[in-house]
Amino acid sequence: MPPAARQSITLLGSTGSIGVQALEVVRRLGERFRIVGLSARRRLEELAAQVREFHPSLVAVPDESARTALRALLTFPQPEIVIGESGLVELACHPEADITLVATVGSVGLRPTMAAAGRGHRVALANKEALVMAGRLMMAAARRAGTEILPIDSEHSALLQCLCGHGEKDVRRLILTASGGPFRDATPEAMAAATPADALAHPTWDMGAKITIDSATLMNTGLEVIETRIIWFWGGSADRIE
Repeated sequence: MPPAARQSITLLGSTGSIGVQALEVVRRLGERFRIVGLSARRRLEELAAQVREFHPSLVAVPDESARTALRALLTFPQPEIVIGESGLVELACHPEADITLVATVGSVGLRPTMAAAGRGHRVALANKEALVMAGRLMMAAARRAGTEILPIDSEHSALLQCLCGHGEKDVRRLILTASGGPFRDATPEAMAAATPADALAHPTWDMGAKITIDSATLMNTGLEVIETRIIWFWGGSADRIE
């Protein structure tokens, strides 16, 4: 059999935890994947290093000052650098991309994800907030374009792999795990006196204040339940999601 065609990826949120891990996969499997677009909100020096290594043709940053700073960190030839939300949408719809990987945090991922799905890109999505905000619209847009939205955050990627080849009628329940973070072994008395600083002291990872607080309070798990219902079209009762 001839080798599979090399897949092109545009990656939104390349300097975050998931973005860095995605680039490690590309680094190891360079014969199967290539990067055609990158974006980052902060960590411009890290972004510049990624640009030098992977040679994307298009890069998105938040504003003009970030574009100027990034240009100063790069030698020529340089990629095209776009800015703002419109730049993220342009990046998500990169004409050479087969896969748009969305690893941004919060509502910033909404419009780019919708645009990529509408264009027919295969979307690898780690942005659960975007799904919670407009997931049904996203899934409908992907169906109309004949493509798919694949969850790649840990919980839903695991569920996807477990459910591969099965329909809803085959499933009795889905179980989402929650580590408990810094409060896993806390007593009710300790919880009553907990401070934001306590909640931010996650024992195993640093993914920013919002996700850390959401995990410590289990708000993140609530979002994951909503995401689960959207991805598998379980629009009715959530009783089978635990």
